[in-house]
Amino acid sequence: MHKIKVRWVILNKDKVFLVREIKKHFFYLPWWTLEWWESFKECLNREIKEELWITPIIWNLINIEEFKNDNWFFLDVWFEIKNYKNFENLNKNTTSHWFEYYDEWFYSFDELIWKDVRPYNIKEILDKKINIKTI
Repeated sequence: MHKIKVRWVILNKDKVFLVREIKKHFFYLPWWTLEWWESFKECLNREIKEELWITPIIWNLINIEEFKNDNWFFLDVWFEIKNYKNFENLNKNTTSHWFEYYDEWFYSFDELIWKDVRPYNIKEILDKKINIKTI
């Protein structure tokens, strides 16, 4: 079976927006599963509006990776979201899935050194793709 995950990357200076669900111990870039009728950007636009009540400014395609496990083939597509200020004061109580998330915030990579972050090579990917060192 195939699954396409569309992730969004929001950078605020030297920090990246990550989430951690209540039932999971690791941090990750937010993502949604692409529906068969929509483009990657349509998926992001729809889901962010539905769940966070924010209209994203979808910028560049940052990364595409594929991977497999025993039953699934995944395509992981990352886009940069430019309007980071809209996410700085996110009120979890007004989001549609607030009860699922323990943590949603901007983190510097220094803050994440001792935390479990997935994918584990997120910093290297972002360094290569958009040169986060200069942001």
